[in-house]
Order: sequence, then structure tokens, then C-alpha cells
Amino acid sequence: MIVIKNALIIYGYEQKLIRADLKIESNIISEIGKINDTSDKVIDGTNFLISPGLVNSHIHLSQTLNKGVADDRSVNELLHILHSLDYVKTSEDRYWPSLLAALEAVKTGTTSLYCVGSNINYDVKAIQKIGLRAAITPVPKDDWQGPGQQPQKKKLKEIKKYFEYTYKNFNSDMIHIHFGTAAVRSASDDLLLTIKEYAEKFNTRIHMHCSEGVAVNDVIRVRHMTPIQFLAKIGFLSDRVTLAHMTNLTKEDIKLVAKYKVNVVHCPVSNIKTNAGLAPVLEMQKLGINVALGTDASINNNTNNILNEMYHCTMYHKLDKSDPTVLPAKQVFRMATINGAKAMGINDMGIIEEGKKADLAFYNMKSFAFIPFYGNSFSNLVYNAPNIKAHSVMVDGKFILKNYKLLTIDEEEVKEKVMQLSKKVYDALKKVRKL
Repeated sequence: MIVIKNALIIYGYEQKLIRADLKIESNIISEIGKINDTSDKVIDGTNFLISPGLVNSHIHLSQTLNKGVADDRSVNELLHILHSLDYVKTSEDRYWPSLLAALEAVKTGTTSLYCVGSNINYDVKAIQKIGLRAAITPVPKDDWQGPGQQPQKKKLKEIKKYFEYTYKNFNSDMIHIHFGTAAVRSASDDLLLTIKEYAEKFNTRIHMHCSEGVAVNDVIRVRHMTPIQFLAKIGFLSDRVTLAHMTNLTKEDIKLVAKYKVNVVHCPVSNIKTNAGLAPVLEMQKLGINVALGTDASINNNTNNILNEMYHCTMYHKLDKSDPTVLPAKQVFRMATINGAKAMGINDMGIIEEGKKADLAFYNMKSFAFIPFYGNSFSNLVYNAPNIKAHSVMVDGKFILKNYKLLTIDEEEVKEKVMQLSKKVYDALKKVRKL
């Protein structure tokens, strides 16, 4: 049992700021209020803001080696480089970068990751090593309707076996296995219908990219309708589906997303950097669509910092609408906590409340970002986001970061390994483009 005394807590579904004690028994928040119980583990919370653990709802863990290799390029140019490099990467090239990406995420206060990857074995291994909560989605491809280098593709029979393997071997309370593909233009009709079938068979969820900038044009060329309209036509859309990006949508698309209660992940930094567009977040939210936040991949967003996404999300939309009142700090914070948990389909996280999982981020209120403090924690967290690091992070009732130090892995070893591996990627990259 752990008792945290006199902390400032972002409490409940309404995310009210309260000063209270908090008791954790096993992996559950058991009591919030004035707690007189004694415990072997009592923490003075006076100088801490305790937040629900943040949720990064769209991240490619194993792509960290691609950071900086395709800056200032379009989505299609970027994918050409990405697909080319994938052919030279080994399992080691994926595992250590996955650890580094997860490590970076933890340091911002992230406790849950919604991951996608072609081969998720290394993501699972990294997540387990650090001690995070995650939903992980294998996103194999059996087709390619876009330009540039073809991605690695698999036959449908292989994909079905891999879906079965990943769910039966990796699905647990801490790691949820979902199914998906990279995008509509990377999948045959049969693969999309298989994803739907397997999600229903295993009572799990679906996660994929959709309607990301000019990629929509390839789908219209081949299938003669937008990706959303096509997915609706084949019966793919439902509330078990989460679609990332969603920057290039028609009014009809938005209505279909609302009709089928599809979840959306907004990746503002990635989409602005590649000029893929800005997701119509306000229009979607007006129709009751759940919109979460994600960082995407290191090749098109050089950080795995979900606080940074909050900051840029509110800034970009204020500029886009010429209105400083849109997407206030509290609303984008909600996108990275409660909305993220909903997108992942996990109801007992993303919120600090009795009976919920003890996934918590501790921020030091003596740090620059919180001085002065006028009682609006969301302002301090969001508008100072690029400069904030979590003091401590708890996942499932256990500290994995304490006093800014990772407890479960050797941070310096991970950094050194990734630096060594990057030399091979650099050599391979010279064959793809001139440096």
C-alpha cells in the first residue's frame, strides 16, 4: 500500500483540481480524500501535481532510427525512404530504438502507448521491459497503391497466422493486441475484411492510418471513393475502430465517422511537418466524435513527446480558425488522457478516481513551468509543454520513473546501442538518397 499525502490532484471525469491524499492498494487507486491510514510507504505530495498518466494514442516505437532521415519532405517521399530502409533493418535495429522511444515517452509523463508496427514482437518486448501499459497493433500490408518503393508485403494466409500468433502470445492485462493495416491503400479488400473478422472473433479493436493528405488520391483513383466512404461501404467502420491522422476529409466523411462512432487520433506535429493537413478536430468534436492525440513516427515527428502534441494542437487550431478561444488547454489535456483511454478501449485508465488503475504522472511544482501557479494546472502543463518533464511516473501501481530516473532500464545503455545502430542506417540511407 502507498499513501501520497496532500498532493494537488487532477481528479475525476470532470478533471477538477483538488488538494487531497491518495491511497494505492496493489495496482488500484482505492481512496482519495483525507486519509488517516498509516502505511510503510508514505509520500509527501505537497510539491507535486498528480496527473492521470498521459496516453499517446498513435506511435511507431521501432521507427526511432528513422529520426531526421526524411525531414522537409512530403508524405510520399518520406514513405519511399521508410520502405527502403525497412528492407535492411534487423530485429536488433527495431528492439533498441523501441526502448528509446518508450523511454522518451515515459519522461513526459506517458503511461500508455497505442502502438502500430509491421512486426510488433520488438514493441512488446520493449513495453514489457520498461513496464508500460499499451495497446499494440500489427499493421501488415498485402498491397500497395501508392508511389515510390514498395513496402514489404505478406500473403493473406501469413497475415492471418501472425494475427493469431500475436493475440494468443501477447494479449494480457497490460498489453492489449489489436488488428489493423497501414492504410486503405496498403490493403486488399480481403485483408480489410479479415481485420474486421479477426477483431470480432477475438473481441478486440482495430487501429490504422486513414485519410492522410494526398494518400486519399490513391484510394479515389483505385476504389473510386474516399477511404472513409469505402470503409463504410464494406461494413468496416464501428466504435471498435480507431483511425489516425484523418486530415483530408469531406463533410460526408465526417458524418460517416460520427454515424459509426469511430475514434480518431490527431497527430498535429507530424501532419503539419509533412504538409498532410490539419485534421478538422472542431468539426468532428461538434458531432460527438472522440478525438485523441498521438505523436506518430520519428521519421515525420522527431519527438515522442505527447505534451508537445498538446501544445501544438491548441496553437495550430487557434491559428487555423483565427480564434484564440478554440481548443483551450483543458480540452487538449483531455484528448491526451480520457479520450486516449477511450480510443484504446480501456475504461479504467486515463482518469484519477477510486477504482481506477494507478497510472499516474507526478510533476514537480517547484520547476519553472509551474512558477507562478494561479490554480490552472492545464495552462501550466500545456503552454509550457516543451519544457516539462515528469518527476516520477507510476504504472499499474509501480514506479517506473522516480526523481527523473528510469528504474527499469539502463538509459545510457539504450542511448549507446541506438547510436551504434544508427551507423548502419546512415550507410543504407546513402543508397536511397544523397546526404
